[in-house]
Amino acid sequence: MILSDNMASISKNYFYNILFQVYSLILPIITVPYLSRVIGAEGLGKYAFALSVVTYFTMIAFLGMTNYGQRTIAYARNQDIYTLSATFWGLFIVKFVLSAVVLIVYLVFISFYFSNSYLYLILAIEIITVSCNVDWFFQGTENFKVLAVRNVFIRTLATIAIFLFVKTSDDFIIYVLCMTLANFLSTASILPLLTTYICKVHFADIHCREHLVGSFRLFIPQIAMTVYLVMDKTMLGVLSHSPAEVGFYDQAHKLVLVLLTLVTSLGTVMAPRISFLYANKDYQGILRNLRYSFNVVWCLSIPMILGIFSVADIFVPFFFGHGFEEVILLLEVFSFLLLAIGLSNIIGSQYLIPTGREHLLTISVTIGAVINVFLNVLLIPHYESFGSTVSSVIAEIGVFGYQFWVTHRELPFRTYFLCVKNYLFAGMIMFFVLYFIPKSISPSWYLLSTVFTGAVVYSAVLIFLQDKFIMEILSRIKNKWH
Repeated sequence: MILSDNMASISKNYFYNILFQVYSLILPIITVPYLSRVIGAEGLGKYAFALSVVTYFTMIAFLGMTNYGQRTIAYARNQDIYTLSATFWGLFIVKFVLSAVVLIVYLVFISFYFSNSYLYLILAIEIITVSCNVDWFFQGTENFKVLAVRNVFIRTLATIAIFLFVKTSDDFIIYVLCMTLANFLSTASILPLLTTYICKVHFADIHCREHLVGSFRLFIPQIAMTVYLVMDKTMLGVLSHSPAEVGFYDQAHKLVLVLLTLVTSLGTVMAPRISFLYANKDYQGILRNLRYSFNVVWCLSIPMILGIFSVADIFVPFFFGHGFEEVILLLEVFSFLLLAIGLSNIIGSQYLIPTGREHLLTISVTIGAVINVFLNVLLIPHYESFGSTVSSVIAEIGVFGYQFWVTHRELPFRTYFLCVKNYLFAGMIMFFVLYFIPKSISPSWYLLSTVFTGAVVYSAVLIFLQDKFIMEILSRIKNKWH
């Protein structure tokens, strides 16, 4: 069956969102081989720890607005421009005022605890960036192209600046400035475009209190989510007393995040679409979209996990240089996040939030946070970055486990899970073939040949099996070509 126009629109937005998300992650990753040699694991760990501290403040400034704002705009996008504008201004004012309050609290905080550090003062720009952020508006209206183009341009400039101005370990602050200003410029540059989509409204028609309450409901799961996404670095820095261990953990995590973006970017696209379908009571459309999401997660995560196990021991020394060998094992363990987060993203972000049951998401991520903190306290003192990595993976499995349990009676999981057999079979064939590529050749040729061979073998097996999802995609490509 050929993909419908609905799927074509989703595919286009998926492409733009991948471009948007991957560029925000992949360009810093491109600089890592250079920075790991110039700044070193300790410098990268120092930045990662400081960023984990400021993230708690930016989390409060966002107040769950990413998911709530996206959903609310998706609900209102088919109404008149005045109603849409009133909705936007209500959301924006809440976030702007809250960001200003958080910024003041942050400056007071660092004056007591980090008074002699320019690093933490520069990172205050991250909170200012949050106050200007309107990505949720363009995501809610499914206008991902605007976000992608802006992000690609600004991130590219930031990467060039790093190579031009960061020459020695003494340029550490310049590196932080490049990263922080890139985030701010990327966000601020999109504000002028809002004049095309919204208009002035009467203040009496702006309902800030309603949006404050609504976003707060999604703020609670955001707190728990931050605990086991950011607290790892904070706890690792405190319990291990080693910036290098934080650096190892952070670099392995960043590499997996780049691949994870390919898996979860569809969720950002699907969430406003499912919110729209739910508002119009199209429940069969919701189930069809979820089936599409499950296929994407299975199809992408399985070969990625097996691919990481195939190349990690060659890739890490080649990419980071000497002294980062510990990242090999961390990267292999972290690879299971591709599947765990991919699946929980479908149920949580693409189903529970759009259908207004964020309280179930709150419970799931709270369970994950509790698991993560408990295991961190237990494992980090003995196993340092490895213990923190294992804790993260088990926590994410716990999140998905709860979400599956509360939705298994209303979603056709049997259908969603049966389609995995083709991807497992194709992945194992791919892994078997990659085993015979000699590792004695140069690292660059080994990595290129592994990626190319793996992609060809995996795709060929799926085509041979006549996998429905792959055949739908090929059919659409064929029609576009003609």
